[in-house]
Amino acid sequence: MRRASASSRAVCYADTIWSEHPDRKAQAFELAQLFCERAQGRAETLFNELCSNRDDANYAAAQEVLAGRYIWLEDGITDPSDDGPNDAAAGRAGGRPRHGRLLNRPDHGRHVP
Repeated sequence: MRRASASSRAVCYADTIWSEHPDRKAQAFELAQLFCERAQGRAETLFNELCSNRDDANYAAAQEVLAGRYIWLEDGITDPSDDGPNDAAAGRAGGRPRHGRLLNRPDHGRHVP
């Protein structure tokens, strides 16, 4: 919606320039046309990206993070609500991975479908 209104404003401004400076009509509308074409190109690109996203892969990776597959990434991270570094490997019991302290903080809500 913002793109459409920005294009409308560009055309309206070109019309204002034309009424105030008739000798600049052609240049004003050339620039408005260029602006509108670029906005249309950006809108088309964004629309095409809707059909070629990576949601499935991103969701699968998020599930792996929640399952603890990448817990080693948290090693050495300092939790600002804690006194020291987070050694994720030290928190594993019986070979079962656990979520690191940063993932288990109460302010990190999780959405599970």
